[in-house]
Amino acid sequence: IILSTGYSPVFTFLDKEHRKKSFRARYKHVFDNADPTIAFIGYIRPVVGSIPSIAEVQARWVAKVFSNHIVFPSEAKRVNITEKDAAFWSNYFKETSQRLETIVEGYMYVNNIAKLAGVYPDYYALFRRNIHHWYVSMVSPFNASFYRLNEPEHEDKAIATLNSHRVNTITPVHLLLILFLRLIWFDWILNQLEKLKYVMQTSSFGKKLQRIPAVKFINKVWCIPKRAIFDNQTDVPKPHT
Repeated sequence: IILSTGYSPVFTFLDKEHRKKSFRARYKHVFDNADPTIAFIGYIRPVVGSIPSIAEVQARWVAKVFSNHIVFPSEAKRVNITEKDAAFWSNYFKETSQRLETIVEGYMYVNNIAKLAGVYPDYYALFRRNIHHWYVSMVSPFNASFYRLNEPEHEDKAIATLNSHRVNTITPVHLLLILFLRLIWFDWILNQLEKLKYVMQTSSFGKKLQRIPAVKFINKVWCIPKRAIFDNQTDVPKPHT
């Protein structure tokens, strides 16, 4: 186990062919496609969210793959998915943060890894098992403990952690809003939009659609807030003359 505690990703202990490979050229930014015995954990940077919480889910996924507890796709399938993912994230951040190849939308990315690892919470099963635990999971802020809810031996501790995180964060107004969003299937709608966005940005049809002037204009307007908050390249001070 190698702990990367510095600020420069230097892999002198690896063969040269693996040292400078783009993270977007790796399966889900983690596994080397040519040699899946090499995995990189903790290099993903979410726009919003925590690097350690993502690294924890990545580590659980890698452990399950290395111990043969889950089915790992073939190299051809991994390469195909990697190419689509690279196109997706490149398009996703084309107006903002292209200089950061490890940047992702945190919740979308970690939920995807959790599903691959088989640790994405089964809320329906939780509701049937313990309605109070289900309620806590519905009204708590995001935390990596969500991905322990499928494990009976860890469920109580996960709920206790989620409970501690929601102290002073929930008011009657919040509860009504959350209830309203659940009733209109807001989470499901967002999941479908994520899938649609992925298809639109990686399929040939989607790429053709994005070249239509009206679509390009709408996308330009839509990305104004992103361009205002993030930059595409670091500002370098001008030298004194």
